Amino acid sequence: MRNAFGKWVMPLVACANLLAMTWAASAEEYEPAMIGLIDATVIAETNLKANLLEVELDTKDDTLCYKIDLSKAGDHFQVWINAHTGTVVRARKPFFSNLWIDVAAGEKLKLANSMPAPTEWLRAIEAETGGTVEYVRFEIEDDQPQYEVGVVTGAGSAELVIDALTGARKPN
Repeated sequence: MRNAFGKWVMPLVACANLLAMTWAASAEEYEPAMIGLIDATVIAETNLKANLLEVELDTKDDTLCYKIDLSKAGDHFQVWINAHTGTVVRARKPFFSNLWIDVAAGEKLKLANSMPAPTEWLRAIEAETGGTVEYVRFEIEDDQPQYEVGVVTGAGSAELVIDALTGARKPN
């Protein structure tokens, strides 16, 4: 009986333990795929029918999200998109941000309302560079609307400046 236990049961217990440890390790490493920044932007713009001001990866209530600032009819809105599921976590008109924007950046919001959506330009940047768009910011420089676009590639990161009216690249 002792030999049967040592011969058959102990190896089975060892195999079960090994399988359990392997499963637990793979479960810890699993992280669902993320939607891209561009897709999150499209979701936010479509849901709010608004224009992009800024987008970046952030966390909201311990959830990885894209924080997207939008302009709609001269007002500032924030939308949080779950980076894994693409669902809208929160959409709101931030009070303090709007107070500052009303005073300091009202013209920026009004101008952003008239800009074409940069989605196709951003997709072209990713295709051309083989990288991923990390952030986008709408700015006005020398009275010209532009998007500052952060791109990460295998070779490193770079910031590109895109004309907000035409999508043409501008020198940095």
